Amino acid sequence: MFKKNKDTKDEFLSEILDSDEKNKSRIELEKQLIKEYKKGFRQGIFFVIISLLAAFLGIKLSFIIIFGNNVDLSLNFIKLCSKIQTIENFINKYYLDDVDSEQVEAYIYKGLMAGLGDKYAAYYTADEYEKEKSLSEGTYEGIGIVITKANSDTTAKITKVYSGSPAETAGIVAGDQIVKIDGSTVEKMTSKEIVELISKSDKEINLSVYRSSNDRNYSFKVSSDSVEIITVNSKMLEDNVGYIQITEFDTITETQFDDAINDLKDQGMKSLVFDLRDNPGGNVSTVVDIMDKILPEGKIVYFIDKNGNEKDYNSDAENYMDIPMSVIVNGNSASASEIFAGAIKDYKLGKIVGTTTYGKGIVQNVIGLKDGSAIKLTVAKYYTPNGICIHQTGITPDVEVEVGEEDEKDTQLEAAIKALGN
Repeated sequence: MFKKNKDTKDEFLSEILDSDEKNKSRIELEKQLIKEYKKGFRQGIFFVIISLLAAFLGIKLSFIIIFGNNVDLSLNFIKLCSKIQTIENFINKYYLDDVDSEQVEAYIYKGLMAGLGDKYAAYYTADEYEKEKSLSEGTYEGIGIVITKANSDTTAKITKVYSGSPAETAGIVAGDQIVKIDGSTVEKMTSKEIVELISKSDKEINLSVYRSSNDRNYSFKVSSDSVEIITVNSKMLEDNVGYIQITEFDTITETQFDDAINDLKDQGMKSLVFDLRDNPGGNVSTVVDIMDKILPEGKIVYFIDKNGNEKDYNSDAENYMDIPMSVIVNGNSASASEIFAGAIKDYKLGKIVGTTTYGKGIVQNVIGLKDGSAIKLTVAKYYTPNGICIHQTGITPDVEVEVGEEDEKDTQLEAAIKALGN
């Protein structure tokens, strides 16, 4: 898209003159385009002319397809092309440093999505899209740790180590602080830079860590691998009360959920507490498949798009779970978590315990593009089985309980167990 800076005066002047000629030609093309449009040319011919103009300006055809089916938007696109070309000319003439054209192009598309004013809308480059798909499936390439680091920190704290991961196998534990990676200190690195340095390494890396629990330094050699994210944790509480925590709804979550349910049943589970606190949501298909194993026959959730079209998701009741249940939620329980809690509440299968949920009652769809990139768009609102839209209001718990202090017992879990009525 962008030219490199010229080394000679003649080349520089030639570039400016060439740019001026292009501007004149572009203006003539624009005038002709508008003239033909006013004559009433068919939309197909109109689109061809726009395509030619875009090609002349060096804009990818894939970019204008967004506008091609709407004549008014297409005219706006012409102005957009013209302005981009003008800005590009100034950058080529005056910008001091080299330009990463791929990065500039990516941010044009990111800006287009940001212009919608929807915090959930996004544009993903091909690399970003691959990472998003991997995470939504419940796997990623890395060593199996979660880190946090503020700009003022000299080390990166490991807050979580995934079970069965390369990090756990090496002996790394939550609470360890990364001091160096392959001999380089992390003091001036951001969390993102640290994660990329570890995950993108195709060889064994050496992590120097400090463990405050025994005031010792350790050195671990570890290699990146495909890591399965544990999204379901379970245990049996007193009085045969099963406990299942779901941290997010990824593709892998359904299998992990099935394993947890079967294990608790084998232990003689008589009632069940679901913990969805701090669960941000995830795949709609995953939560629907899980709810199909819990609910009686009927609606699980339904969507309504901008044109009023309704899409229903239903349970066939083949695996109806007929035992006392309760669900713990909080202000960070969102999206798919609210689909789960909303269905339990509407069918009166159990009490909702905790605090009001986040209130994300809209659905996004990720659309892959031909070059491997993708866009994410909000496409519908969803409604609980009783027709309630919880967007921006959330789900109010049946039993409202604030979280206790850190040194106290889990008051919300205690209330959820009590709500079972055992």
